[in-house]
Amino acid sequence: MWADDVIINFANGDYIEISVDTTKCELTNENIISVGNYISQWAQVGYHVYYTPGAIQFNSMNGSIYEQFNVDITDNTNIIRIDSNGISLNGTVITTCPKLANETYIQVGSQEGYTRSFATYNYIKVVNV
Repeated sequence: MWADDVIINFANGDYIEISVDTTKCELTNENIISVGNYISQWAQVGYHVYYTPGAIQFNSMNGSIYEQFNVDITDNTNIIRIDSNGISLNGTVITTCPKLANETYIQVGSQEGYTRSFATYNYIKVVNV
């Protein structure tokens, strides 16, 4: 379990980008990454992203209200990006979390759920424009 505190301004064009390799992932619901105001909790403002063999699950969280999207993947290395447009996978926006765009102090890490990820992170970067 880990979390890093981040100061960010999505309205100014700041973004977070994660290059993740899921080659070593084998379990269901491996928490690849969470981004939001309190990532150890399910009901937060932000995103929880999980790996299940052959797919990545994106959860857009607005407190206890959430939307879930499962995206099939064929490559082991994928780029997840969070910016003012929402969360995207390899350049395609999956969903949005409008409340997150207003947050300036957030956490990035993996704390939610019972299954930590076996993913390899090529990089996790926070870009402040």
